[in-house]
This record gives sequence, C-alpha cells and structure tokens, in this order.
Amino acid sequence: MTKAILVVGAGPLTTQVEQQFNQAQLNVITKQTQLTDPTLPAAVPDQLAAVVITAGPQDVDLVVDAIVTALQQQRVSVERWILVSAAGIDDEVEGQLEYPGVSDVAEYLREQRYAIKIIDETELSYTIIRPGTLVAQQQGVAQFFNEGQPVPAGVVSYETIANVIAAAVAGKYQNQSIAVIETERESV
Repeated sequence: MTKAILVVGAGPLTTQVEQQFNQAQLNVITKQTQLTDPTLPAAVPDQLAAVVITAGPQDVDLVVDAIVTALQQQRVSVERWILVSAAGIDDEVEGQLEYPGVSDVAEYLREQRYAIKIIDETELSYTIIRPGTLVAQQQGVAQFFNEGQPVPAGVVSYETIANVIAAAVAGKYQNQSIAVIETERESV
C-alpha cells in the first residue's frame, strides 16, 4: 500500500501539487480549510510519507504549529516535511522580490523563519523550498540556489515548484533549503 501524503494549503500551488500527485496515483489527503486549527482530516492514516505545507502567505507559522500539534496528538508518524517558504528569509535576495498579498514583509519573513524552526525541531527529514515570486506560467529553466548563496530576485511557476515538491517527496533535496527561480526580474 502506498503511504499517504498530507498537503496543507489552498490556492493555485496546492491545486498543482494535488493534480501532479493524483496523476502519479499517490494517496493524497488535502487540508484546505481551518489551517490554523490543530485538527486533521479523518482520512489521515497513522503513517505519512510526507507532509507538504503550501499554505500562506500569512500565518504559515501558525499553520505549521497546528499541524505538528495535531500529528503529535494523533500519534501520526511522518517521514519527511516539505515547506514552501519564500526567497528572502535569510536576506539572500539580490534585487527587489515581490511578495503578493503581503503588506508587512518583515513580519511575513519572521513567520516563515519560525515555521522553519518548528519543522527543524521535529528532528525529521525536511526540505525547505524558497521560491521567487510565484506565477502561473513557466518562464524558463529552473535555477537552484543552496542556502547561503545569493539569489537574484525572480519568478518561478507553480508547475516548477510542484515538480520540486514531487522530487523532495521522492527523497531528493533531503535536509536542504533551496531557493528556486526561473527568470530574473529586469532592473527598472
């Protein structure tokens, strides 16, 4: 039996991830509402291959905390965490990166950092994906940047990030934080 994957979030990226996992005939359970409520969908089994957090842009730290709490309360075993965060959490972006839907960028980045800390404290395998500004259509070939490397401000498609998530579920990028863009923003 295929182990289940819990996807937590709503919006275009979550939809793209669900579609990709369903096409691969993976057992996908999605939590799209009441994200900060420490409850799980009834279908969550006692073992998960991965928890994928695509929530945001606001309160991702509260979402991660609620999911960790719910999983611990129900004694659900998790093999790996995958969090879609944001480029810029370590002040690594060169240029001006847009954060659509975010009015207080400093607070948003603090929330992202805290969500990562919560995941790190689970002491489980993880992948942190730090995309540039997310867009609907692919803009070019994906460029990857390891933690600590400068990242040009740029955009990346939902499809590319869904592909990176799928690779992470399969074991790639284990215990890594990677930034991903497809094209750099032109200087104005």
